[in-house]
Amino acid sequence: MCVDSATKYLHRARIYLGKNVETEGNLGENIIRELLGDLLGKGRKVCCDNFFTSPSLGQFLYQAKTFLIGTIRANRKGLPKGYGNQALEKGQCQFLYRNEETLVKVQAKKIKRFMVYCNYRHDADYNEKEKKPTLVTNYNKRKPHVDLFNREAEKYAYRPATRRWPMRVFHWIIDCAAINAHVLHQQHTGASSRRMFLNELADKLMEQQQQIHVNEHWSNIRFRKIAESFDELRTKTMGGSHSKLIHCKSINDDGEICNKPSRQTQECNNCHKPACPEHYVELKLCHGCEQNMKIEEPAMCKKKYHPF
Repeated sequence: MCVDSATKYLHRARIYLGKNVETEGNLGENIIRELLGDLLGKGRKVCCDNFFTSPSLGQFLYQAKTFLIGTIRANRKGLPKGYGNQALEKGQCQFLYRNEETLVKVQAKKIKRFMVYCNYRHDADYNEKEKKPTLVTNYNKRKPHVDLFNREAEKYAYRPATRRWPMRVFHWIIDCAAINAHVLHQQHTGASSRRMFLNELADKLMEQQQQIHVNEHWSNIRFRKIAESFDELRTKTMGGSHSKLIHCKSINDDGEICNKPSRQTQECNNCHKPACPEHYVELKLCHGCEQNMKIEEPAMCKKKYHPF
């Protein structure tokens, strides 16, 4: 999966179909080339784990004006022989440079060490606060975005029980398309609630079919009940803490506008201005319209009965 680190937008993904697919050369390197596609040559920075990272991939991306940073395995072709197995003091790090390439080895624990590779010249700086090289902290900032995308996909995922793997892939594609649509919607409108966006998206996708079924003479009673209760269900699911704050425009007893923010405002039937629950009476009027209108109750008749 190729995911943008800033917006979590899925650019491209590849489905693993097993070992029957013939590949030439390094599998991880071929996957990175395929996923990047038209992103090559635009000066972007790619972050990947040790399954994909290799010096040959770094050299190829450097020629394509693309930067690479990621953890690398000690037995990768192109690294100094036996360098990854050499132990250091606990907490110690060591930098190696070759042309424009940078390699840092970190001894995290007594028997645990790892290496981070990048295909561009990086300074041998050390972050005293995190007690790690700056190259490692830069990698840690970018590495979790694919996992964050998967977590967002699982949050509102649709996973019906099925034994057919193409159906599972199809449902996953729908979830990914919904996330990408929300990212584009957020960039254009500034809306941040994904739950409300999915409710609106489902509403728009079902609207055409609902109209077709309602207008047809063969629509059954069950479907009509579902269609009639859809608006009420949508209001309940989109309400709560994620609903928009609206300021009350009713005039209080002092002759001033209330301007109190509330998520439970109602519209006045007379002036059509929003009113908070404090200034909204049972007559469905705001406080100002209630004071201006004189409502007289009819006099009660005291006669026991009326003759015909």
